[in-house]
Amino acid sequence: MGKSIEELLKQRADLDAEIEKARNEARAGAFAEISRILQNAGISVAELHAQYPLRSNGGTAKPAREKAVVKYRDPKNPNNLWSGRGRKASWLQKALDNGAKIEEFLA
Repeated sequence: MGKSIEELLKQRADLDAEIEKARNEARAGAFAEISRILQNAGISVAELHAQYPLRSNGGTAKPAREKAVVKYRDPKNPNNLWSGRGRKASWLQKALDNGAKIEEFLA
């Protein structure tokens, strides 16, 4: 007969503890190596965070994209604007489909 469930659970708990200890040691080693690299390069942790800010979920934040400049404006409705990025604005596409030239809408 094999080991009892209690013995197996104890072994699993012991293994889980060993795994956690090994992970913590590996993390400590990685942090020490990162710290050494930063120190050798003359980079502070604050500079690192300023260059690569972290999101609340742990990932790095993307740099903010500049707001696109308006390149096209509808003379009939000043609220209709298009930067020229991405798909053509529906109001512009309709006008082009009806024979207008895109140059007529340059801002």
